[in-house]
Amino acid sequence: MVISAEAIEDDADKAADTDLMDRFAEHARSRGLQAAWELFIPDLQPLIANLVAEAIPRADAHSAAAAASIGHDRAFATVEDLRRIDTATLVIAGDDIRHPECLAHSLADVLPRGVLAEVSMSRQFVNAEDMAHAFGPAIENFLRRTSDRDTRVHKD
Repeated sequence: MVISAEAIEDDADKAADTDLMDRFAEHARSRGLQAAWELFIPDLQPLIANLVAEAIPRADAHSAAAAASIGHDRAFATVEDLRRIDTATLVIAGDDIRHPECLAHSLADVLPRGVLAEVSMSRQFVNAEDMAHAFGPAIENFLRRTSDRDTRVHKD
């Protein structure tokens, strides 16, 4: 499993995030996806903003609005809740307030089989190719090590 986590730990932040996602859904339904994404695009990393801009013409506004309802759910309230996940997990750090590097370190420490990636998200990435060049080798190495370890465990 490969993850990057958002730092929405307290109830006030979670409520604000849920409200923002509800506004996104309403904008998507009433004014279209471009209007909905304008709530976010100014604050997104260049890579994410570019990927969103490329995807908008192919996306369905009502599907995006429905997906925004995930903001009403909270699978885990604290980092400690993640201890029960016993799956090899590569944790990729972000470099913004929603995906702080310190959270990635905490996740890698608390996950029983967590591994912190040697690379992290960067505002220098402007397209999917940049991200693939940065993360591809780290993910490939993680999958190779995980597969090798699982094979050894099953052979013993």
